Amino acid sequence: MRYSVIASWVTLALLTGCGGDGDPFVVGSSKVVNRMSPVESGFQTFKSRDHSVSALSQGDRQTREIRSSKYVYENPELGASNAITFESVDVETGESETAPSPTVVSVVDLNTQYAAINMKNVTITANGQKQRGSYTLIQNKQSGDLYPLIEDGNAIYKTVVAEHEAWMTSARFSNVADESRIYMRHGDGKSLHVAELVNGQFEISPIFNDYFRNNWVLPSGDVITLPWDASELTWKEKATGKTFTHAFDNSANTLPFIYEDVLYYANLTSGAVYQLTTNGENIGVGTTEWSANGYQTDANAMSVRRGDYEMTSDCSVYKFDSENKRISRVHHADLQGGVASAAGQNSLYCVRKTGTDDNGLPSIARFDITTQRVDNIEATSGSVLNAGERFVVVSDEEVMFYQYPNGSFSEYYVNVETGLTSEKVTSAMSVIKMQTVQLTN
Repeated sequence: MRYSVIASWVTLALLTGCGGDGDPFVVGSSKVVNRMSPVESGFQTFKSRDHSVSALSQGDRQTREIRSSKYVYENPELGASNAITFESVDVETGESETAPSPTVVSVVDLNTQYAAINMKNVTITANGQKQRGSYTLIQNKQSGDLYPLIEDGNAIYKTVVAEHEAWMTSARFSNVADESRIYMRHGDGKSLHVAELVNGQFEISPIFNDYFRNNWVLPSGDVITLPWDASELTWKEKATGKTFTHAFDNSANTLPFIYEDVLYYANLTSGAVYQLTTNGENIGVGTTEWSANGYQTDANAMSVRRGDYEMTSDCSVYKFDSENKRISRVHHADLQGGVASAAGQNSLYCVRKTGTDDNGLPSIARFDITTQRVDNIEATSGSVLNAGERFVVVSDEEVMFYQYPNGSFSEYYVNVETGLTSEKVTSAMSVIKMQTVQLTN
């Protein structure tokens, strides 16, 4: 499993953040874009208004009356869409006016609070200076506020082909519990970095200087790491900057995992679950009332979780029963071989092999956390390799994967409800992505 991750890293080594393609001296009459329509529950698929080649194209045609915007938030189940508008807000007076729509290149759903949106032809303010060009803006999905992504004092455009190699998102990982900051694989070595909101912009700083480690982030911003070639946990405390270490046997135990903001690990033999904490002086290990019945963490910490259910890349699904303090497997691993997992709002997806060849057709497994139903749909085109590396959740009913975007390439849309696979040949990646939101009880 690690070999495929290393190969992906080598392939994408050049896909790091770079300075935005803009001119800080051009102010002109362009309006600064610093707010857009927020995301509403149910209307969560960000897409180009004219996107039409997908397994949900019928629903798209029903909403063509929305002519006032280039982009919409779609509700596929209702076949309805809300227009996405952009605004220029005066930071001193709070007054706002409609701004021309920039060109959206891609959307990455980071967590329930933030999304990263790559834009071209957009005017921003960075470090008090107005500039126009191509930039990555961080969207607060609840308010719609937009913030530039800053590195070394400059607004940047972070190029992404395989988002799980660039961003630590809750759509592909369950090991980041801090939603007030943004975490990413960044720089020449694709090492772990953090971006924090400071004076209206997200400023990037490094945490580690290498790629080859598993990381867990608590709500406090504390980072716990385990290098691939080591048997020692390191805990970096955010508030104090202190670092603590603790011997860890990952042959006898699962990797650490976070559930309800607490860091645990389980013994593979006894099923006993232990809690990891720090008291400001060292790492402590305490017993818990939890038990784990056959629980196995993903070898590369690439499991996804929604609610009380977790899916690992081998397509296993586990339930975390907080009332009875038990972790149990409710769906077994795929015998053919699971490749990658991803999550929507109420769905857990897994890419499965249908044979032994990575160039063979993929199968998509979906676990619905609201019904606990498992669906398996074999795609009629595309490959396991493409689905494993470049996988997009469109909605709780549909996913998309695509070939490496070079020249003319294909995107494959698979609707789990209808079993339909649609292929779109294009020369530019479609702007389409489900954005998750924080649901209230």
